[in-house]
Amino acid sequence: MIDFDRNIPNFLTTLRILLIPFYLYSFSSYYYFLAFFIFFVASITDIYDGYLARKYNYVSNFGSFLDPFADKLLVISSLVIFLYNPIVIEYNTITKYMVFIIVFRDIFVTLLRIFLRHNGVNMVTSYFSKVKTSGQIIIIYLILLFLIIHEYTSIDVSFLKDYHILYSLSYIITIITLLSGIDYFVRNIKRMN
Repeated sequence: MIDFDRNIPNFLTTLRILLIPFYLYSFSSYYYFLAFFIFFVASITDIYDGYLARKYNYVSNFGSFLDPFADKLLVISSLVIFLYNPIVIEYNTITKYMVFIIVFRDIFVTLLRIFLRHNGVNMVTSYFSKVKTSGQIIIIYLILLFLIIHEYTSIDVSFLKDYHILYSLSYIITIITLLSGIDYFVRNIKRMN
């Protein structure tokens, strides 16, 4: 018999993955309000599934792999699709090299996680990684809000371009992401000895 309560975190993680195509379609169709809403719901599922898993100790091998995978898929798909948006390009809010570094780091950490698991070692996470994830989510929210303001209001947002505000924030998050990847590698490779 399936224990429904214990499967809620995995259900929420799966829901997050299923929401990604709807988010991408909404964004690519310039329905920025809808894209923002879908991204918000997906973000909430991430917070809530982690909360339930920790509070009630609903930890499974499937969930411990699927949850970070869903997070990375949501963030990477969001950042990559930004690169094809004419307004994002015009305002230089995030660049290809930033997205490349973030994607490379996430693929590297995923492969490291698989390698460690294959060798019977559970990956050690750090507070640094939580800062990285929070920062990435925040920059995605900010870019989505910027697009909503740009498209649906008469507010002048040229100061964002003039002072490179979103670009600077994206740059900082990229550096944090890179450093967190190095931190993951150092912390976990030591455990292999």
